[in-house]
Amino acid sequence: MAYLSQQTTYDILLDSLHFGSSWFNYSEWRHVTEKGDVTGEWSVKITESDNLDRSSTVGHNEILAAMEKIERGGTSLADRYVRQARDVLTAESHADAEDELCQLDADSFDCIVQVAVLGDVVYG
Repeated sequence: MAYLSQQTTYDILLDSLHFGSSWFNYSEWRHVTEKGDVTGEWSVKITESDNLDRSSTVGHNEILAAMEKIERGGTSLADRYVRQARDVLTAESHADAEDELCQLDADSFDCIVQVAVLGDVVYG
């Protein structure tokens, strides 16, 4: 059971849009446009750099679904990413899940977003 709230995924994954480097600065993402805020459902529209006609809207539920797919081994990702997703998803409390999510780096978040947008990791 995932204990991650909309607030947590927003804070960890998206609030960094307002700060320095993070997953959204990777070359595979052309545009990242934020919609909504933490008081309700949030989402971002993400456009792939190599295919400007391909955009996806990703929110809290899509992030959780991508992490579940990674955790089940439904992607080409290395074991490290599978363990990270499992640690977040199987945490025994909201605080533990938040702590596990905070341990992920920009590469890990990029992989989660790639799975949410593209279905698997396409970009190295």
